[in-house]
Amino acid sequence: MSVYRRSSIPAPLRTEVCADDLRHLGVVQRILALLNEPAASARELAGLITEMPVLAARLTARFATKVGDRSSTVYSELAFLGNRELEAVLFELLEELTTLRADQEGVSPNGSMFPARTSVPPSPHSS
Repeated sequence: MSVYRRSSIPAPLRTEVCADDLRHLGVVQRILALLNEPAASARELAGLITEMPVLAARLTARFATKVGDRSSTVYSELAFLGNRELEAVLFELLEELTTLRADQEGVSPNGSMFPARTSVPPSPHSS
């Protein structure tokens, strides 16, 4: 069975990020580098995508919203969607991974050690 082919028994696809996904950040970096190479192939990208299950699941979900079904291979989904859709999925994933990592380290995404405030509460002494 090809590393790009899905099992004939569909497994539930986890699209939410979890702490375990942080260990795959190197895969994301390799995909981004490959996207900048003019000679990069969809097969190479598909091979990397399959190394990160949450990314593969998100690509499948994006494909399903466009086509209404899931494909039998990551390669065919990527070939249909194209690099721009892959980039969009990647950047959404990176944003969520960045937030998750910041939460784990006790740092807000704005770089502060304190949570970002959306508004300043009124002073009890103001009139």
